[in-house]
Amino acid sequence: MSRTALLLLALYLSAVAVASASPWVGKASGGGAILFNGQESSIEFTAHIDAAGNVKGQAEVTAGDGTTYHLAVNCLSINGNRAWVGGTVTESSTGAGIGDPIGWSVQDNGEGHGIQDGLSVPGGEAPGSCGQQTPFPLEPLIRGNFQVNER
Repeated sequence: MSRTALLLLALYLSAVAVASASPWVGKASGGGAILFNGQESSIEFTAHIDAAGNVKGQAEVTAGDGTTYHLAVNCLSINGNRAWVGGTVTESSTGAGIGDPIGWSVQDNGEGHGIQDGLSVPGGEAPGSCGQQTPFPLEPLIRGNFQVNER
């Protein structure tokens, strides 16, 4: 096969892959910190869901004791200005918890001075259960901002 034919085939296959990729229909992202039982916990994350229900994203959670967890996000559910997110721990600063599920919820209350978004305390939950939209209690952020969007 000629070099030109191979190049054209590669371009065609690239175009097909891009055209078949589903655009996102929902996304949630941001970072923030809350006080819980006198300790600060924080999270930074990004999560996208496409029309086929595929979820991609990652998160970094810092627990009140200072332990950090990196997660592969695998669950996202959105209802209005609230998002439920879940993932699996892929790394931790102590080596503990690898493979464990963690879920949380955020509420986007808008932008501007004096606006506080909400965050539930990140904790263990069954994989995929964020789709059930459990009404986790929300704590007001002491700093940070979240964005929740649907198309």
